[in-house]
Amino acid sequence: VEMKLYPNYPNPFNPSTNIRFDIPADGMVSVSIYDILGRKVNTLVNGYLKSGSYQLDYHPHGMASGIYICVLKTNSNIQKRKIVFLK
Repeated sequence: VEMKLYPNYPNPFNPSTNIRFDIPADGMVSVSIYDILGRKVNTLVNGYLKSGSYQLDYHPHGMASGIYICVLKTNSNIQKRKIVFLK
């Protein structure tokens, strides 16, 4: 298994979207959402996970419509995907 952040579905989304990712090794993992200016707006995961496949349902609250970046970080890698929220 290699690290992979899949495209969210649906995208654009309202009211929620599904975020899937794979991690190849046990370790610290974070999944965060950033606005287009690079400010963190949500942290979905921040902790120790075992290797494997994961799926999150993301329900943004109080966010404006727009383009956001989903960032998956592990000890050894970072992957990013553009997500679009439409109210």
